[in-house]
Amino acid sequence: MKDLNFNHLSDTDVGRFRYDLLHESKFVNIDWRKGTGLKSSPADRGRDIVAYQDRTDIDKSRQSGKMVC
Repeated sequence: MKDLNFNHLSDTDVGRFRYDLLHESKFVNIDWRKGTGLKSSPADRGRDIVAYQDRTDIDKSRQSGKMVC
C-alpha cells in the first residue's frame, strides 16, 4: 500500500478531511469547532471536532461513544 502524505493540506483542509471521514464512518452530531483563527486560539487554531457514534451491542443494548479529534 502506498503511503499517504497530507503535508500539502492546510489546517482547514485537515479539519474538512476529518469531518468528512467521521461523516462517512456513520458518526452523528458532528460538531466542528472552528475557533477564531487568531494565533491566540487553542491548538490547531481551535479546529476541534466532537462526534458521536451510535452502535448496538451483541445483547441489543444501544451505546453512544464520543470521539474528539
